[in-house]
Amino acid sequence: MAGEWKFWFLQFVTGAILVALVLTHLSLFIGNGYHIDNSYNEIQAHLSSPAWAAFYIIFLTIVLYHSHNGLRNILSEWTGGHHDKLVTAIVIVLGVVFWIIGMHTILYFLVR
Repeated sequence: MAGEWKFWFLQFVTGAILVALVLTHLSLFIGNGYHIDNSYNEIQAHLSSPAWAAFYIIFLTIVLYHSHNGLRNILSEWTGGHHDKLVTAIVIVLGVVFWIIGMHTILYFLVR
């Protein structure tokens, strides 16, 4: 496809952004002495902050774009490019469903 370079470029950019987001997420829990005994209370207190909720909304959106674009590329190559529109539609629907589930979880803790 003529516009494929856009998807590859966004895959590269989102991958680079994910490195920073993952390191931030891990340092938050590992660096602050995360304990499994009080994990729910820690997560609830953490996600009740609008700033951290915004962080996780961005994190969720970028993770889903990156993973589903990668899945679309793999499936497109696997099918020989014959079903690109169908593959893209299925991946978009799955991405939206997972985004709604993730947003529900984040917003549940924010408004609680």
